[in-house]
Amino acid sequence: MSTEEVRLQVFLARSGLTSRRGGEDMIRDGRVRVNGERAELGTKVLEGRDVVTVDGRRVALQTPEWIALHKPKGYVSTRDDPEGRRTVYDLLPPELHHLFHVGRLDRDSTGLLLLTNDGETANLVLHPRYGTEKEYLADVEGEPTPHTLRKLVKGVELEDGVAHAVAAQSLGELDDGYFQVRLIMREGRRREVRRMLEAVGLPVRRLFRRAFGPIEVGRLRSGHWRYLTETEIGWLRRAGEAPPEEGEAQPRNAGGPRKRAAGPPDRSAGSPSGTRGPAKRSPERPRRPGEPKRRPSPAAGRSSGTSDEGEAPPRGFRAPRRPEGAARPERSTGGPRKSSGRGRNPPRDAGESPRPPRKSTGPRKSPGPRGKTPGRGGKPPGRA
Repeated sequence: MSTEEVRLQVFLARSGLTSRRGGEDMIRDGRVRVNGERAELGTKVLEGRDVVTVDGRRVALQTPEWIALHKPKGYVSTRDDPEGRRTVYDLLPPELHHLFHVGRLDRDSTGLLLLTNDGETANLVLHPRYGTEKEYLADVEGEPTPHTLRKLVKGVELEDGVAHAVAAQSLGELDDGYFQVRLIMREGRRREVRRMLEAVGLPVRRLFRRAFGPIEVGRLRSGHWRYLTETEIGWLRRAGEAPPEEGEAQPRNAGGPRKRAAGPPDRSAGSPSGTRGPAKRSPERPRRPGEPKRRPSPAAGRSSGTSDEGEAPPRGFRAPRRPEGAARPERSTGGPRKSSGRGRNPPRDAGESPRPPRKSTGPRKSPGPRGKTPGRGGKPPGRA
């Protein structure tokens, strides 16, 4: 249960009764009452404290439900059709008939259709301000030329204003004279995709919606439906948080499915496609031609300018010089040196005195095969 007051139209949208704009119309018409009094725009309510009624019936918040439906051809996107045609609700069980469809697909179009009782989120993903992208695949008559594709993106004049696609791409020829075109749209006017393609001389034979925002139809069979996961619902809510920047590439999944990029990325300005640039080199002196590659000192990290407590010595500090004749201190190596068993000399005990230097008796003899030393029975040193 929420502990924060919300505007009344937001409460109505979250209840699944209507959208936020539809709730505002209900409030203006005087159909909404809060605690028995007529509500006005700007009224705030709190769940559990205030009683909200619409036309005398109490309204309560519902658990958000989202389903994805693969709409087949021949069904209309409406709840009740006066002409008696089949509707998308004929494909759903009765317990899901309270959901409303998010956007529409005409009778001859197929593909993804979302239904929900979450009016607030549905209003966000449908609002043109937030630019939720829809992906369509259209089988058209005639070959789409590069000029035609540019025209679809630049804008096509229709009877209700200019319409343009975010991106347009030809996917090649299908059969005799038919080609497939991929379109990315942000608007959702009535039969907009069909009218745009017909206006540029590409009549549509088949129209399929593959994706709505971050949700894809995937392997969902035609006429079937499924519930959206909590992750997918979260993607839809984030899709309506802020309008996309012009020219900004948007991945379809940030931790899941990715958003379509708003047209081809502009690689002349930075890396809008999300690719990383070259790694920065460390600020060190460049290696001169012919100079051997520098390697870190083996003593680095043991006594390179730090005291026992881990603090750096003061600036200008110099270690005292060793008196003349004094023995060089032995370096601590953390224990006796270990042998891998593959060397020529067997391992020594920790208390054993160092071996005296070997006298030169002449040219060094070449050893035998690897792992064997002449005169020792062919056994590798250091092994029983």
